[in-house]
Amino acid sequence: GFASLGDNWDSYGAKTIEWSTIIKAIDFFSSLVVRLPDNAALPFVAPACNGDIHFEWEMLSKALALSIPEDKNDAFEYVLTDKTSGKEGETYGRVSSMEEIIDIAANWIRWRT
Repeated sequence: GFASLGDNWDSYGAKTIEWSTIIKAIDFFSSLVVRLPDNAALPFVAPACNGDIHFEWEMLSKALALSIPEDKNDAFEYVLTDKTSGKEGETYGRVSSMEEIIDIAANWIRWRT
């Protein structure tokens, strides 16, 4: 798992994925999943080279990508993609709290799921 990834795990200088980041990612997903419908898509989850953990949901009409930051002082960054207008529109954002990123993710995933 992610905890076994040491420094330079990608051979390009990637940072270790810290246990505190893994726990934060588990807390995020555990809090999010109870707010989603049973048929909600599951995310692709991957380590990021900066020590963050990346979540991505790809659906026919929309997509959501977000990062759980390694540094407790960093913001949660996200990208919302709307594919319904015939051309993709993206919204980029940053929020400072776990509750805010859970709200954004839950509302986006539930919208037209």
